[in-house]
Amino acid sequence: MPPSQRAIALDYFIRERGSSCQLESWTSFIREMQVPADLAAAFVTGRPELVKTVIPRAMDAREVKILLDLIANLLETNEALREHAHDVATSITIWAGSFKQLETVGRQLERFAKFERVVADDDLEA
Repeated sequence: MPPSQRAIALDYFIRERGSSCQLESWTSFIREMQVPADLAAAFVTGRPELVKTVIPRAMDAREVKILLDLIANLLETNEALREHAHDVATSITIWAGSFKQLETVGRQLERFAKFERVVADDDLEA
């Protein structure tokens, strides 16, 4: 694929995936959620080790529902982060193809500068 087509493909891919991304940042969640008061410090600061300081206690049905919704939100957010990481990797693969083409052009320029025979792109792949 020529570099100009790679650039167009990458631009299209980023715009298309960016418009469907469910996250606003690396620290956001898929949706707003309630957090039990004893877990709030861990979520506000982003420090998971604070969860270990929470003293286990009995919960009523409402608190259990909040906790279950929080777990579902974390799982959904994790999946969205996986998708985003996959999209970043795909973008880099497309982008890296442009560098391979630049390397080929660079080798051609080097041959030309040394008064060596400039070969067709097909000959360089072999």
